[in-house]
Amino acid sequence: MNVKVLSSGENSAVLLLEKTEPSIANALRRTLLGEIPVIAVRDVTFYENTSAMPDEYIAHRLAMVPLKTDLKAYKAPDACCGGNCASCSVDLTIDEAGPKTVTSASIKTSDTKIKPVSGKIPIIELMPGQRLRLEAKGVLGRGEEHVKWQVGVAGYKYLPVLKADYRKINDAKAVAAACPTGALKPKSGKLELDPVKCTHCEECVKAAGEGLEIGFDRTSFIFRIETNGQMTAKEALLQAIKSLGERITNMQSQL
Repeated sequence: MNVKVLSSGENSAVLLLEKTEPSIANALRRTLLGEIPVIAVRDVTFYENTSAMPDEYIAHRLAMVPLKTDLKAYKAPDACCGGNCASCSVDLTIDEAGPKTVTSASIKTSDTKIKPVSGKIPIIELMPGQRLRLEAKGVLGRGEEHVKWQVGVAGYKYLPVLKADYRKINDAKAVAAACPTGALKPKSGKLELDPVKCTHCEECVKAAGEGLEIGFDRTSFIFRIETNGQMTAKEALLQAIKSLGERITNMQSQL
């Protein structure tokens, strides 16, 4: 399999997977969704909650706040003491009084590296006289256990391929203009296709009448990754490849 990076940012990437098959692309997708360990809130102890919302509601919101993750500094709870020590858990606290909107910026942690990816995530609205005081434990987990431990999203599609008979296409510019995503560009009377933008809506095929077809290369895939900020897209991809490799090695040894 050949891999080409079509675009890359801190939290997102678009790859071209060549000379492979759907099972490989889907294995990588499923690994990214369910096998990458990240830190999320697991246990919450409430000392005071006089807001209008029950403890369970606030605990759920806390669990869904994505936290920056340092895999080198923490162990999985099942490989340590279950999430009760500094080696496998991070302590988080909130102590706020109303009137104010409590956001993720109010979360204080025992490790400055493990913090919310954004301080603008709303948690609860406190009215005058209301207070929220709690402690929480953040531990490593995987997306297959709960979505709060999912590092982001990933997906793929077959590589779109343009097939054109320009003897039957009268106006290449008009055909390109019919594409709602801007995937087609006219050039010297011909058409160029951006496979990343193409959604296979076939509006261009309708505009061309005859002479144009958008097919697929069934051995190549456009693969997209977008993380929620807990780790970069590159880190997530490398972790997924590592995890997938370990599973394959384990299966080989058992066979």
